[in-house]
Amino acid sequence: MRSWKRRVLPAVVGALLVVGASSPASAAPRERAVLAPTRAACEAFADYFQVEYLVAFASTFAGIGDKQKAEATRAEIRDTFHLLLSPKLEQVTRTLADGSDPALSKLFVRQAKGFARGVALLEGVGLTKQQIQKLSELDLKPETDLQQVVGDVNLDKAELKRAVKKFASSATSIDLNQATSRERRAFAAAGTACGVFPADVTCSQVVTTDEAAALLGVPATAKNEDGTCTYTGPPDKSRDAAELAVDVYESSLAFDRIAGSAQSQSVPGVGDAAVAVDGFSSFSSVKTCGRTLIVKQGERTVVVAACTGDTLPSTEALAGIATNVLARSGEG
Repeated sequence: MRSWKRRVLPAVVGALLVVGASSPASAAPRERAVLAPTRAACEAFADYFQVEYLVAFASTFAGIGDKQKAEATRAEIRDTFHLLLSPKLEQVTRTLADGSDPALSKLFVRQAKGFARGVALLEGVGLTKQQIQKLSELDLKPETDLQQVVGDVNLDKAELKRAVKKFASSATSIDLNQATSRERRAFAAAGTACGVFPADVTCSQVVTTDEAAALLGVPATAKNEDGTCTYTGPPDKSRDAAELAVDVYESSLAFDRIAGSAQSQSVPGVGDAAVAVDGFSSFSSVKTCGRTLIVKQGERTVVVAACTGDTLPSTEALAGIATNVLARSGEG
């Protein structure tokens, strides 16, 4: 069964990543070097992406039936959550504006102004300073239930609906898809530098289909899925097809973020540090089957996830894949 995560990711950054990744090499000399974000900006970028991912998840599956009504429902959900999370998003975008490349600074200044209007609207419908502060300090996780966040706010529904309509007029200023091509490239570069997005690698070079087939126990087909190198076996009607996924990040911050978000078991003998977690978790997909290994070496992080049916892949097998990926992705 196709992972729900693969349906949500394009709604968040798909268009931006495509523009950033598909810029022709011939255009590179005309582009100045992008300034690396500060550590504070990288932490804010991770928060920003997490919020946008959760908002996209809440809205993607909304609305069944008439296409026009469904889109209106999704838009209302996006605007509602953006409004309620404006205190958090204003704080995050201001940090990004201060610590990012000038091209991104302009983008996040625009967004910060839009979210500041959201904060004012929340105050106008009765939220106290303490409630605003609580919303600004939310520690959002993949498992966060945004419906509970809405319930905790406890606003009058009619007043909230009117505030959402007013806030919708700010939608253009906070819409990532309204960014310029230069901003999109800078956004993709910042996400990669911060270890939020996987690096652009040639999948056939980091893991061959023969190596993937040896681990999965079945013939494998390779493709790049939203930045993740995926190797899948033949379709299986009774369960998910066998799958191997590999993400390569150009930052050790990815290890801290990914390994720190789940209960894990330390794995010695691979990289500078490594942990294994139950379940299949990559940038583009999450499933309950299988096992995932997260490895840090220097400033690189490699994630190897595998689902092999009824048996768990061994940490040794995943470590072998990760060791090869680290060696090959570091070549040249």
